[in-house]
Amino acid sequence: MVSDAARGVIIDVGEGRDKASTKILLNRLLAEKRGRVKTITTDMWKAYMTTVQELFPKARLIHGRFHLIQYLNKGIDQVRRREVKPA
Repeated sequence: MVSDAARGVIIDVGEGRDKASTKILLNRLLAEKRGRVKTITTDMWKAYMTTVQELFPKARLIHGRFHLIQYLNKGIDQVRRREVKPA
């Protein structure tokens, strides 16, 4: 999904979560704006991160708050489970 955070609108939704489908979606929507894109927010899915870095090398890659919190909560839960596990 590509959205405009400043305006709070969804621009388009692509099919698939692999690098090829991500590249198609971003090229279709943002090819002519490539040099003007300053930041891109994405989750930590490797296909998204590598495609963004490849297509927008000057843009700052930011991970979405929801996905960072989700990642940290999983880590905390793993430690918690390990700590309470009987020896």
